Amino acid sequence: MSTRTAPLPILDFAISATRLTQTVNELIEKEKAVKDSVAALPADQCTFDTVIIPMAQLENESNGLFLGLC
Repeated sequence: MSTRTAPLPILDFAISATRLTQTVNELIEKEKAVKDSVAALPADQCTFDTVIIPMAQLENESNGLFLGLC
C-alpha cells in the first residue's frame, strides 16, 4: 500500500513587499490577541476548549495565511 501526499504549493516570488508586510502584521496582531486572551484566563477556566482550541485555530489560520502567499 503506497501513501499519497498532497502536492506542495507553487511558490509565488512576485509578492510585493507591501502585501507581505501587511500579511505578517495581521498575523502578529491575531497571534498576540489570542495569546493575550489565553494568558488572561484564570487557572480554573483553563480547559481544552478555552486554551487548546483557540491556539490550534490560530495555527491553522496562520498556515492558511502563509499558503495564501505562495
